[in-house]
Amino acid sequence: NFVSVIVLCGMVRMFLSPVGPMNKLLGISTNWMTMPAAFRTIYIASGIWQGAGWASIMYTAALSNASKELEEAARMDGANLLQQIWYVELPAIKDIIVIQFILQAGNSVCTADRYELTGI
Repeated sequence: NFVSVIVLCGMVRMFLSPVGPMNKLLGISTNWMTMPAAFRTIYIASGIWQGAGWASIMYTAALSNASKELEEAARMDGANLLQQIWYVELPAIKDIIVIQFILQAGNSVCTADRYELTGI
């Protein structure tokens, strides 16, 4: 994971504390960490936030290796942006997409490491 669980839990607790940035932004004073209804949203959002950095690095690296000649040829053939993405860039990063899918499927099975997030 790109962000360690300890750092993630500390940041989420600080962000959602009664005097944290979320409450200041909304102009209220709610302890989000004690609301059972908010748990699923907090858990999913923190999981996405935790893994987004690593995935973005992988996709950026894969896109940088895409063939510039194919992109130029597609432009010269009259392909619009959507067609360039669909027919040139996505096939160039399909291996990374599969790898990321497998990694995320494996990570979704392991949920015990963010147990501290709930504060219960």
